[in-house]
Amino acid sequence: MPIENVEKLCDLIEKKLGVKTNYWNNPYGWREGKIDDKRFNVFFVPDKYLVITAESEEIMDKLMPIMLEAMNGIIPLWRYNEFSDITIEWDLDNPELRLEELQTRGGRFSNKITNFEILSDRVYGLDPGNIVDFEKVPDMSEVDLYLTISRLKKFIEDIKGNSKANKEYRYAIEYLIYQTRKFGLTFPEPKFWRHVPETQEYQAWYNFYDKHFHGTLTEKEFDTFIGIKQSGGDISSYMPAGNWRDALKSNQKSLGTDPRVKGYTKE
Repeated sequence: MPIENVEKLCDLIEKKLGVKTNYWNNPYGWREGKIDDKRFNVFFVPDKYLVITAESEEIMDKLMPIMLEAMNGIIPLWRYNEFSDITIEWDLDNPELRLEELQTRGGRFSNKITNFEILSDRVYGLDPGNIVDFEKVPDMSEVDLYLTISRLKKFIEDIKGNSKANKEYRYAIEYLIYQTRKFGLTFPEPKFWRHVPETQEYQAWYNFYDKHFHGTLTEKEFDTFIGIKQSGGDISSYMPAGNWRDALKSNQKSLGTDPRVKGYTKE
């Protein structure tokens, strides 16, 4: 069963994140708090609805695992932007009516919402985001997959201020990262709102190619490699020697840690 009341929900938030929430005297179970000086709000009426708002995607990412735990794994129905805030809603009472309200009257504080999105089928690692021709990704070679991830990483850094675009590209890059499984990498099973972790295996794999193509090769050699590759020529002389697992084994010996995951614990 979902958590009983807003007090217990906010106790959970405070315990997990080490922040304080303020209570507002109103009938809607409204609490407000801050994480890293960015505001969030919680509106909770047991057996009816839970609404959370946050000033940024980063804050929402910190809140969502706690909300899912509190709601006993029940997936929220939708998200949207109201003013500059991100809003995510669960409706346990009458979701059809609430959806109609959103579409006709807007959000809880304004008559205009933007970027409305149904959430139930979006999972990091499985959702390709805005990748064009994503059905071709499983057939990519190992080098092609690295090159695609590398280009996308740089692009994400360039659009950092655009939260909606960045979110779609976040789905895209985590989809690509999860595809490295076919080359022997391991990841936890994708779940709603759980990001694909950049494991020690993945870092060793990515750095193996990155250090070669953007370190060992000169910029001119790299451009030549890309040209030959695009024309279907022989690229063997431009490929790295050895294997990414060699770097992983070296890191294991020096760090003495689980090679699979950085910051991952089994559920």
